[in-house]
Amino acid sequence: MPSPRAASPVLVVGDAVTFRAAGDGVVELRINDDEGCLHDNEGELTVSVEVTPGP
Repeated sequence: MPSPRAASPVLVVGDAVTFRAAGDGVVELRINDDEGCLHDNEGELTVSVEVTPGP
């Protein structure tokens, strides 16, 4: 059986994104950088996640 992560879509956020999850699960956020390139990152990132009840 494939891992749930492998089956999950990747969303390019840019300045903002709104989406409806297909079900319960984990949301992972990642900067689009290679593993060896994280050491030179500067600044900050603000993330807001709003969970609303389904229908």
